[in-house]
This record gives sequence, structure tokens and C-alpha cells, in this order.
Amino acid sequence: MGMIIVSIAVLLFVAVVALRRLRKPKVPPIEVKASSLISSFVKDSSGANEKYLEKELRVEGLVKDIREDEGIVWMAGEGMIMITVKCYFKGKISKGKLKVGDSVTIQGVCKGCAIHVILFKCIISKSDG
Repeated sequence: MGMIIVSIAVLLFVAVVALRRLRKPKVPPIEVKASSLISSFVKDSSGANEKYLEKELRVEGLVKDIREDEGIVWMAGEGMIMITVKCYFKGKISKGKLKVGDSVTIQGVCKGCAIHVILFKCIISKSDG
């Protein structure tokens, strides 16, 4: 009898935890232009970290460079030369999907800024290429 009560209690606990996870509302990604994102980190890195760090972003910009085998795309904003948004994809990027100079929107999780603003777990949200 005691084992049955313990088993039921464990099942109820697991069910409650699972329901809480399901109810957790998904926060929509923050939409930002690459130039604004870069500028935010250049002007006030701690403020930019507070606003963007560990949050999902949809970043619009121009493709500056592509490393298909490594799954990396660099995005530049208007007038931004040195600092870029470096986007890491889970796997290789399909040949021909993007070209340097394409306007693109990439969605990913912001990990802050070292030399570049870093996005992980990226997907191409929209491309003109």
C-alpha cells in the first residue's frame, strides 16, 4: 500500500512539472538590424548585454562572408566595416542558399560580443538570395 502511494505521488509530481513547462509562454524573438545590434554593443556593451544576452534575436543585415563547411555566416550592417554579427549554424550551410551581398534575416541566440556579436543555434529566417 505504501509503495502505491509513493508511486502516485511521484507520478503527480512529474505531471505537474511537465505541465508547467508546457504552459511557459514562448517569448517572440527580438527583431533588430545588424547595424543597430553592433552599434549597441560598441556604444554600451553592458547595456547591450542586458538587452540581448541569451535572448533569441531575428537580425536583418547583409551577408559579408560565408564558411559553408563550418556553418558560419558573417553579417554586416550599413556602414559597419570591422565588427560583424557572426552566426553559427548547427551544420553546414547549403551551397547556393546564400551569397555574399544578400540581404538576409537570421534568427539565433545572442551570446554577447567579443570581437564580433555572436549568435548560436542560427536558422535563416528570410533571404533575398
